Amino acid sequence: MWHTPQSAFPGNVRMGFSDKTIGLDTASGREISTAAPISSLARNRKILEEAIGCPNICLLQQVHGTTVVKGSANSIPKADAQWTDQADTCLVILTADCIPLLLTNLDGSLIAAVHCGWRGIAQRIVASVLETLDCRPEELLAFTGPAICGRCYEVGSELLPEFNLEPDAEFVVPLPTEGQFLLNLPGLLVQQLQEFNIGHIEVAEHCTFGSEANYASFRRDGTTRRQASFIQIKGLRESV
Repeated sequence: MWHTPQSAFPGNVRMGFSDKTIGLDTASGREISTAAPISSLARNRKILEEAIGCPNICLLQQVHGTTVVKGSANSIPKADAQWTDQADTCLVILTADCIPLLLTNLDGSLIAAVHCGWRGIAQRIVASVLETLDCRPEELLAFTGPAICGRCYEVGSELLPEFNLEPDAEFVVPLPTEGQFLLNLPGLLVQQLQEFNIGHIEVAEHCTFGSEANYASFRRDGTTRRQASFIQIKGLRESV
């Protein structure tokens, strides 16, 4: 159910990326939003509390923007990134093709979880997050989870200007159909992370679109099911 990064991360930090078997459903055509029924939000929170083993689950109304907030289990703000320096506060991002990005500093005293859809990447959500965190980028470790890969994400030519990309640019592959291209969103996200000299970057190899047996994909199925990605600073009892 849960996959953890292959690279080392601080021992006082927990993180994981789920497959679709966790059973989350937004009951709407979008990420968790104001349109999602309260019963759906409550159900998802209960599933996450049990699956992760933490009562302080911080969710977001993901709106494909660049707003960054401090994680809180008492509210569900409209934002696409959250951070905390508090132990036993679990930051959760829900996705079904978009890229979940988890960040921690070297000593595990600061963490963040970011929902990176095409709009967020085009609007440079990474820059917004790094401006918020009280940490040098070189001290950060970045991990991405399952998302649609560059071999499966087909877009029209009208989307390229959103990224200031030309049809022959890196991360863009023309298709036989005129005006259609493959766009490598994970590649674009990594490029932005590298621009800020993030100390370590690990990219998941799992493609949500290409693995129907394991992952929910909105682009493939129009599904309301979601994967979860979480990061948490362990409490004192868990750290010893």
